[in-house]
Amino acid sequence: MKKKIAWGAAALLLLALGFGAVVEVGRHGLGGGRASNERNASVSLKTLTSAECDFKSNDRDQDGELAFWVGDVSRLRYLEVRGVRIELIEGSVADADAAPLRPLAEPMARVGYRYFVMKTDETGAPYNGGKNTNPEKYGFCAVPVEYLPEGTFLRGSSGVTRWTFIVNQENIIWRKDTRAAPVLAFPKDPRAEGWSRLD
Repeated sequence: MKKKIAWGAAALLLLALGFGAVVEVGRHGLGGGRASNERNASVSLKTLTSAECDFKSNDRDQDGELAFWVGDVSRLRYLEVRGVRIELIEGSVADADAAPLRPLAEPMARVGYRYFVMKTDETGAPYNGGKNTNPEKYGFCAVPVEYLPEGTFLRGSSGVTRWTFIVNQENIIWRKDTRAAPVLAFPKDPRAEGWSRLD
C-alpha cells in the first residue's frame, strides 16, 4: 500500500511539474523559432558573401572585368550567361529578394526574412555605377518580415523576428534592431551606430 501511495505521489509531482512547464511556455512563447530564423538569416548572408567571391574571381558575367554583382540578390542565381543560369545561391534566398531587377516567378520570404542589396557604401558612394557591378565593394541587408520588439512574446508563431542583419565585402555580419526598416546605406562606423558584431 505504501508503495502505491509513493508511486501515486511521484506521478502527481511529475504531472504538476509538467503542467508548470506548459504554463511557463504558454506565458513566454517558444523562442526557438525566432532564434532559428535569425540564425538562418545570418547564414544566408554568409552564402551571399561566398557567392560574391565566386562571381568576382570567376568573372561569372563574362564581361572581362573582375567585379562584384551589386544589381540585386536574385540575379546571383537567375542571371543567365550564354543561356545558362549562374546559380551561385539557393532558390529560396534568390526568391526572398525584396527588390529584384526582374519580377520573380514566386517571390517569398526565406524563414521570416527578405533580402536587399544596399545602395551606398560607408562613404555614401553608390555601389552600382550603372553596370550592376562594383570592382571593390558590395553590401546586403536581411530584414524581418514580421517584427517582434524586444521584451514581447508571441505564442504560436515561428516567423516573427527582431534583428536586422547587414554584411559587406569585409564578410562581417552585424545585427541591430531597426524595427524591420531596411538599411540601404552601409554604416560608416557600425559599432558606434549601435550595430553588434556576430562572431
